This record gives sequence, structure tokens and C-alpha cells, in this order.
Amino acid sequence: MCLSPAPPPSRCAPSTRRTGRPRWTVNAPHEPDRSDGVQTSPLIHHGTVHTGSGGNTVLALDLATGREKWRFRAPRVVDSSPARIGDLLYFGCFDRGLYAVNAIHGPE
Repeated sequence: MCLSPAPPPSRCAPSTRRTGRPRWTVNAPHEPDRSDGVQTSPLIHHGTVHTGSGGNTVLALDLATGREKWRFRAPRVVDSSPARIGDLLYFGCFDRGLYAVNAIHGPE
């Protein structure tokens, strides 16, 4: 499986290795006057894709369907790839903050 940006740049699409065709696409949150779309490398863990966007958002997507499981709205652009330890997802934000969110349930 390959996860790559798909046109326009505010979309994300995993493709199959055999055909290279997208399985699904998702519009990543973005701000019109800021960086668009997916800003970080994805983290794939137990059927969930975690990625950050120029729309100040971290998304958790179902790997098979692309359905959004949860989202976290950060104060600024999420500019570091997420890392997971146990049930916590860690990522950095352009406000110089380091955040930890429950990777399974998201912000509660």
C-alpha cells in the first residue's frame, strides 16, 4: 500500500500496490491563507492512518475505508509527523508545542 497526496494537494489517497489506483481519497482540512492539505508523513498503526494537516488538524482515518475516526484541532499548523507510544499519539505544532492525544479515541 502506498499513501500519497492526490490532486488537489488538500487530498490524501492510499493506493494498492498492484494497480496504483487510489482505494479512497480524503479532503484534508486546510486554511485558505496557509499551507494546504496533508503536512506530515502518515503513521499507520492497527488499521488507522494518523496524519497532520495545514488546517491545524490531526486526523485518524480508517485504513480500509478512509472514514474519519476522530480529529483534533490544534492552535496552529501541525508540522511534525505523529509518533505513537502505547495508546498516546504525539505530534508537534507550529506554536512550538508538543501534544499527546489518545490514539484510539482522540480528544475526549
